[in-house]
Amino acid sequence: MSVKDDPRVIASINRLRHLGLSVIVDNPNPNLVVILIDNESLVKTIKNMIAKSVSYPKYFIYLDKETNVMGLYIWKGEKPKIVQELEMKLQ
Repeated sequence: MSVKDDPRVIASINRLRHLGLSVIVDNPNPNLVVILIDNESLVKTIKNMIAKSVSYPKYFIYLDKETNVMGLYIWKGEKPKIVQELEMKLQ
């Protein structure tokens, strides 16, 4: 029996997909399964998890692709200029 057919592996793959991750499953031999996760779906899933955890209404999540750092901006009052600039960068 291939490790890919193991119910625990199947359940693990399904849980990853349920999180919203885009996965590709490769089975180069019966004893090995390689699960590849798309970067865009990984970032989207993490952003969604963060957004669900933030209870304050004014926030912005930004991924800086140059430094590979994700920032969570939370503010009071008017939207800060830096957040406006980051939003413009995404358009």
